[in-house]
Amino acid sequence: MPAANERVTELFCTAAELRGYQTQVTATNEVSVTGPTGTTVLHLGNLLRRVLAAPENDWPALVADHLGTFLAQAEIDNSDPLDAFDFTAVRALLRTRLYGDNFSNHVPSVRRTLTSGLDQLVVLDGVHTIHPVTYPQLATWPIDEHELFVLAENNTHADGPVQVERAEFTDNAPPWYLLAGEDYTSAHARWLDDYPVIGTAGALFSIPAERSLYAAPIEDLTILQAATILAQVTTNHYDHDPAPISQHLFHWYNGYIEPAVHIDHSGTGLHLYPTDDFQLVLNQLGR
Repeated sequence: MPAANERVTELFCTAAELRGYQTQVTATNEVSVTGPTGTTVLHLGNLLRRVLAAPENDWPALVADHLGTFLAQAEIDNSDPLDAFDFTAVRALLRTRLYGDNFSNHVPSVRRTLTSGLDQLVVLDGVHTIHPVTYPQLATWPIDEHELFVLAENNTHADGPVQVERAEFTDNAPPWYLLAGEDYTSAHARWLDDYPVIGTAGALFSIPAERSLYAAPIEDLTILQAATILAQVTTNHYDHDPAPISQHLFHWYNGYIEPAVHIDHSGTGLHLYPTDDFQLVLNQLGR
């Protein structure tokens, strides 16, 4: 991994310098880019994950494409910055996404905690990038924080459902499903009852990364087998996919989301630890 980090960083700096920008490596997977509009610090973690999933011959093209997207958005922001838009202009661009509670983009983003380990942010859907809405922005709009979340959720929900597919793992595995979409898949964890993934006791689900959500209906104690499967799938995608969110499992029931299973894969193998509340659910299923 360190060699890959260095290679991707080197490719990125070379591509930027060929376009006339100055670069400086400021930390692992972090590059400062200076050009006509100022200096921006870019985090290359998501780029690294995309690159590692591709053949090495494709790395330069992927890096160049990533840089091109950044420069295109910078040009748009400089000529018509979202911060300068009035609320009427941006209200249709508002969306919601979920992030791990350790996510930080170094700005005062409008966010609320859904449950331990998951935060919901309001974002602006830009042409090439997604901008978290900040509290200074919100202070200039004729809307309060609660109304902002309602509007952003309604916009996201109105975009339509994500794709849902029953997964095949082993012949005797209990049913579980993949929900996949584009940049706002995580938001659909709020609306799992839109999909055929809800059992009598709700659903066990995970959001390892932005574009994938896994869920299994909870009907009986076969959910323990499903939990093992979801843990394996979740940790793999959390480790390797762009925009990672959480490596743990959650319980959806009647619109509420709670932590369900803490997953530890820091050592050898996977270790699953149900929360006290989810253990009560399992005890009820066993009666």
